[in-house]
Parts: sequence; structure tokens; C-alpha cells
Amino acid sequence: LDLTELLRPCETNGNNMPENMGEIIRDRIERSSDRNLNDEILAGVDEGQHEVSFDSKNTDLAIGAKIAGMIAKGLLKIPEEGIKINLKGYAGQALGFASTTGMQIRLNGFANDSVGEAMSGKAKIVIKQPKEIEGERSKNSVIGNASCYGATGGTLYAEGSAGHRLGVRNSGATIVTEGAGKYAFEYMTGGVGVVLGECREVVGAGMTDGVLFIRDPEIANKINKESVHITTPDDKDFDALH
Repeated sequence: LDLTELLRPCETNGNNMPENMGEIIRDRIERSSDRNLNDEILAGVDEGQHEVSFDSKNTDLAIGAKIAGMIAKGLLKIPEEGIKINLKGYAGQALGFASTTGMQIRLNGFANDSVGEAMSGKAKIVIKQPKEIEGERSKNSVIGNASCYGATGGTLYAEGSAGHRLGVRNSGATIVTEGAGKYAFEYMTGGVGVVLGECREVVGAGMTDGVLFIRDPEIANKINKESVHITTPDDKDFDALH
């Protein structure tokens, strides 16, 4: 291995940092599409638009978080129609982080980890696969790991499967996917989880409250029986599920 580039000396500012490190960091922030996209969303809302549409890519992180922060601080008045953010493409980590009442995010594409983390109130996140996707769409992974981690409200609908640790520490959100990885709904204390397909092992470990609807014929072998018990749904359950 030629380590010349790593081992060459550089000018420092007395703190063992390159003289231009601040410029490098600022340049990276300025070029971050995550920051730009959130700013563009906020600019559209500031102009009075209640619905904005953008293409997104996997370097766009925490899309919508700036809007949520402004709402939480009381610096942004939510229009009666709410704020609708329509996205197309790929979303980076933490899509819809801390989304709250009045926010609706729709993605036509795929998202990385932590979708809807810390979501609350009546927020809504919907993820649909592009129409061009062929085959058994329900088997496709559309969102990554730890979706809705620590959510206290809101709803997530995903056309396709989620990664590991779906709905961990959920205490009030409604989560609907077509599949889930390992450790789904771990430490859940409230809310509703719906998986219209197969789950991987260890479902509901440490779960103390809430309801799960899981359409997996092998769920009896995957559920954590120390904290969750399985019942046969009645008409009221099916009405609630619908």
C-alpha cells in the first residue's frame, strides 16, 4: 500500500489541525444537499406554499427536520391544509425525523435508516415504490433499520418491507409495512404495529403495551412470549385494522 498521501506533513494551526480545516468543513456544509433541500423546503413554506415537491437523493439527511424544529419552537405557523412534502427518489438517513402534527411527507422511492424517528402528534409519512418496479413488490426493502424509533404518535405507511428494529420504543405511532426484519417492536409501550407479511426473529421483546397485527404464519415461533401473548382477532379488531 502506498501511504504517501496519508503520511505527508501538513501545516497546522497549533491544535494539530490543518490551517484550512475550518474552510474544508464550511465547504462541505455548503455543498451538503441535505442542508440545501431542507432550506428549499422551508423557503417554499415561507412563501406560503402548503405543498412542495422535490427530487431527493441518499445524501439528503433528516428531510423535514428543520420544518419540525421551527414548528416546535413556535416560529412557523402551520397552514390549515398542513404542510405536504412530496419527494421522488432516494432519501438519506432519518427521513421525517421528529415530524409532528401538520406535516405530511410522501416519498415515491426508497429510504435509508431511521424513517420517522421521534415522530409525534398527527404526522404522516407515506412511502411508495416507483411504478416501474416489477415483480412481487411487497418483498422489496423500501425503508432501512430503526424506523419510527421512539415515535410517540403519527403514522407510517410503507409499500414494502422494513429493516431491523422496526418500531423500537414506539409509544403511540401507527406503523404499517409489508415485512420487517429482526427485533421488530422491541420495548414498545403503546401504539399499533401492522406487518402485512413476514417478520424475522424476535418480535416484541420487552414490549409492555400496544397492539400488533402480523400476517406471518410462523409468528408464534418468532414472538417473544415472555412479554407478548397471541390472541385470535375478532370483528372489532378487524374493523380497527381496516
